[in-house]
Amino acid sequence: WRGGRAASFNIIPSSTGAAKAVGKVLPSLNGKLTGMAFRVPTV
Repeated sequence: WRGGRAASFNIIPSSTGAAKAVGKVLPSLNGKLTGMAFRVPTV
């Protein structure tokens, strides 16, 4: 039985760097955005 291997238990938060890139392109938004991605394993 592999109840501990369900995908919901293995979701990994990670940063994307997209918010920093937007801040460089549009200086008026610098420091106002954050971004987060979730890595979800698939079967």
